[in-house]
Amino acid sequence: MDLNWDDVKTKTAIVSTPGWHLCRVDTVEQTTTSKKGLAQWQIDFLVMDESSAEDGHSIRDWLTLTQAAMWRMKQLYTALGISTTGRATIHPDDIAGRDCWVGLEYKPDTYGEQKLKVAANGYRSVSQGAGPAPHPAAAPEPEKSGPITEDEIPF
Repeated sequence: MDLNWDDVKTKTAIVSTPGWHLCRVDTVEQTTTSKKGLAQWQIDFLVMDESSAEDGHSIRDWLTLTQAAMWRMKQLYTALGISTTGRATIHPDDIAGRDCWVGLEYKPDTYGEQKLKVAANGYRSVSQGAGPAPHPAAAPEPEKSGPITEDEIPF
């Protein structure tokens, strides 16, 4: 197998803590792999907070490129300090290397399992600071093991 080691990316740990994380946009790739086959951007953020145990870890988000979903793109561009007035042509290179706060919260996935994902209002500018948690940052309750006690029976 012939390969170029310069094209091989090092895998980083994924952020596992809800709340706000100071990040840099690491890579942005335009794909067409949304569930409906729509164009989207896959954005990888890198946590840039030396005081955090999550420093150097990654966060991934996907922004679908439809008119109905442009509010999230506008929110991200605003948080990154890019003008969002008037007409514009957007390109993934616009945002690479820029910094913002990214907010994570637990949300149910398609199967109802709680997953850590970027919050609906999950982008803030560096000057805004982290602010309050996007939503209550409670982790899902772990499943109990062992027999059910009489106190746990709902009737």
